[in-house]
Amino acid sequence: MSLCKNFIEILNSLSPKRVALLCHRNADPDSFGSAYALRELLTKVYADIDVLIVAPEGLNSSSRRLLKHIDSVNVLENIEGNVDVLIMVDAISFIQLGYLSDFVKSSSIPLMVIDHHEPLKETIERALYVASNTNVSSTAEIVTHFFKELHLNISKSSALALLTAILSDSKRFLIASIETFKNVCFLMENGGDYGLALSIISEPMDISERIARLKGAQRLKLFRWGKWLIVFSNVSSFEASLARALIDLGGDLAIVVGGEGDDVRVSARSTEAFYKETGFHLGRDLMIPLGEFIGGTGGGHSTAAGANGCRNRNSIDDFCIKLISSKITKDKS
Repeated sequence: MSLCKNFIEILNSLSPKRVALLCHRNADPDSFGSAYALRELLTKVYADIDVLIVAPEGLNSSSRRLLKHIDSVNVLENIEGNVDVLIMVDAISFIQLGYLSDFVKSSSIPLMVIDHHEPLKETIERALYVASNTNVSSTAEIVTHFFKELHLNISKSSALALLTAILSDSKRFLIASIETFKNVCFLMENGGDYGLALSIISEPMDISERIARLKGAQRLKLFRWGKWLIVFSNVSSFEASLARALIDLGGDLAIVVGGEGDDVRVSARSTEAFYKETGFHLGRDLMIPLGEFIGGTGGGHSTAAGANGCRNRNSIDDFCIKLISSKITKDKS
């Protein structure tokens, strides 16, 4: 049975009157855009349902720009009142929910998850259903497929939201499949404006991000394993941006530690060539064990992944080197 049919069947069994869609903290276009469109889908499937969009710690800058171009919706930063079902959208671990993490993890309210990352054990054990597909570029692709499978009309606003999300998470189609382009065609045929979506995610890099990148480049440590160049660095913020920049500088694998004090964040990026030749999956092989090591959770995709935790900041580089060395044969070519 398909993800969509399973998802709807379980919702039918719960007969919810009020649902909270939970974005990850500082929600990006994939999390917010997917939640926005899923809200429309649920209100079309269930006539008398109230659907909340909850974004702990608010929306990021791209999502705030998206919000200006779609039909108005109230985005909450906390769950208000009683709800019958919680649905995590583009969030596979509880730590991604920020200050809602402990509540969602310990609550008896039925939980469902829609995400495109490798499912985590703690999430699978808590959730009634995890609609996960790691072969798509974004959660937005999963939601788009739901609309297509249910033969539902989609508004121009939701089409724009999902199109923006796919463009953002696919890195403008650097991560894409034939299905990605089919989904984009569907969204554009239903009013999604490609040029507008592109402009929403094309923000100039602000000076604080540029400074973080330059400082991170100054601090980089280079580790050579056979023919592979593995780069480590650290910044207080913009760790994902720095990891991407270090790949552009020539690294095959970049691992960047971010945050301050007990807020430990790690972002990693690799080239497609590194993944294809080594089979080393950043989400599964690096960030899941690293997440446990730093007292939190981790996950992600084959060439882009992250982890959040609260300890062992100064031991992360050594842990990663040992892990990589144990899994990748040293090719001297």
